[in-house]
Amino acid sequence: MGAICFCIKMITWIASYPKSGNTWVRMLLSSILTGNDYDDSIDANLAVTGSDTSKELYQTLGIPLGSDSVKDRHGRLNSLYRANNKNKYILKTHSANLGQNTEVPLIPYDITERAVIVVRNPLDTICSVMNHFGLNEEQAGALLTSPKSNLKESARQFSSLISSWDIFYDSWLDQSRPFPILVIRYEDLHTDTVGCCERLCEFLCVEAYKKNISNAVKANNFHLVKRSETNFGFKEQSEHSSSFFNKGEVGQFRGFLSDDLIDEVVQKLGKSMKKLGYDFNLDDRSFKLRNIQKSILPPV
Repeated sequence: MGAICFCIKMITWIASYPKSGNTWVRMLLSSILTGNDYDDSIDANLAVTGSDTSKELYQTLGIPLGSDSVKDRHGRLNSLYRANNKNKYILKTHSANLGQNTEVPLIPYDITERAVIVVRNPLDTICSVMNHFGLNEEQAGALLTSPKSNLKESARQFSSLISSWDIFYDSWLDQSRPFPILVIRYEDLHTDTVGCCERLCEFLCVEAYKKNISNAVKANNFHLVKRSETNFGFKEQSEHSSSFFNKGEVGQFRGFLSDDLIDEVVQKLGKSMKKLGYDFNLDDRSFKLRNIQKSILPPV
């Protein structure tokens, strides 16, 4: 269920396109904030965070589910905020930050404190999306490049308008937003997990919990997490795959995706990829990860 983070007002979003490392970040954060070395279920580990589309979360708090409309989504989020005495929530979202010029935006700014944006090379994201949703590469590529992409409602989840990969991240990086964001890349999590966790604690004003980072990183090692899923299951696992955690690799698109799809995706998403430090040369298909400013404050 949703949970309380100690010095943060209102909602802090952990926002990402599907299959980009959102779960990993939330597991690390959960372990850091609780100090627990989880050796049981992943679901127990994630107890510090909730999902904005989780029907179980709203039901647990006695919030009427309503319909799958954007209007009812907005009402549920405001009810969630009030149900927690206007305190603090950390919520996962795959929703694009759209609709700010309407009466019912997908991300209500009036109850948003800040956001952690988790991003992954879209070519690797396609590989993971294929496994999780049971899609072929053409279908997965279409998901990441279509502005109308969405995750459909299910028995456990409401729908999410995720849009295309570039629109999703452009919407969250929009300089008109009135709250700060921290960008965490999946690739940086692999090479410097401790450093990413330290920046996360600083951004969330929970520096006092830095002492738990080392154990949190050990407890959420990919192989240990995958073993935990095997032993205890994980409710976020898709019906289309045998496990939620697949390979967890960086650069797995090489030798897996066709050159034609790679070219198409980079041509469509290349501008936004560059903003986030993913430099891909279509001439020789070389790939370079460039440093970016990871903490971005709103305009004054």
